[in-house]
Amino acid sequence: NKTNQFIECGVEPIGDAWIRYSAVYYLYALVFVAFAVDENYLIPVALVSNRIPKKFGHHPVRHVQVLSPMHRGRTGVSMLNEQLQEVLNPADPGKPEKRFGGRLFRVGDKVMQIRNDYERDVFNGDLGRVAALDLGDQVLTVTIDGRPVEYSGSDLDELVLAYACTIHKFQ
Repeated sequence: NKTNQFIECGVEPIGDAWIRYSAVYYLYALVFVAFAVDENYLIPVALVSNRIPKKFGHHPVRHVQVLSPMHRGRTGVSMLNEQLQEVLNPADPGKPEKRFGGRLFRVGDKVMQIRNDYERDVFNGDLGRVAALDLGDQVLTVTIDGRPVEYSGSDLDELVLAYACTIHKFQ
């Protein structure tokens, strides 16, 4: 059964919550990875990058969403996003990247809009992928819901990496 497949993959049930979330998995073809707060970040990184894709054939960026209850710490969203970016979308001399504040964006990154922007028709919580980065014009193009959305300058503070996000933000 599916529960045993998840356990073999390294994802363990957490009481009744597992049963509720397993329905979400089947309905939306997403895998939600839950883990203890004090664990090492390498555990969810290994699950997302290797074990879940091998076992279930899911794409680690499109079909898996890591959720964490917090931003800081070893298993906080900040650390997980840095580590998942390095594994799932590593630096490459032929791939442009742009640092904005403390965030590094690369073509191919999974990102989230964190504020409503009615002019661009993108909203808090919208997920997308970085499709292009023009280093000359300093424009980052993100595909959100199948359409390109351009960001430049201070607009980039509306984006964060989204390999992992907080449970609160994902609601």
